[in-house]
Amino acid sequence: MSLDWNASKIEYFKKNPDELWVKIKTNMDEYDDVNAETKSLIFGSMAVGLGSITYSNAAEWYARWKLMEEYDGLYLYRTFGDGIDEKVYLTPEIVLKHINLSTNVSNRSTTEWCKNFVKPGSFKLDNRPTLAQAKALITVNKMQFEKMAA
Repeated sequence: MSLDWNASKIEYFKKNPDELWVKIKTNMDEYDDVNAETKSLIFGSMAVGLGSITYSNAAEWYARWKLMEEYDGLYLYRTFGDGIDEKVYLTPEIVLKHINLSTNVSNRSTTEWCKNFVKPGSFKLDNRPTLAQAKALITVNKMQFEKMAA
């Protein structure tokens, strides 16, 4: 099944239409692609188990991503240039900027997502939290989002 997405309802891109797409230049080609920030959120929707970013689930979206940052070493995207390797991490501002981004990813409840996150076979099992700890960390991360987004 393909990953389908829609950014047409995102207010930020309605006001700044030239920022959704960027020119990518390679040694042999040049093409348009969605910007790295948005592209990361599109593909990240599969990892967080939420098909869209809305006002009502923005804190949950952020909280799940932050858990993966902490335990899996995830980051939003990476830039290289002039000998500098910089990792860019998710912020509440980035999530809020992408309100109304939608994909065809199925929504998973917090409990279902946390069970999958902590189950055997997950990445970096040696430092995985328990289910109760993961759910508590989701709550803490949501509170952090609310505080930072205020």
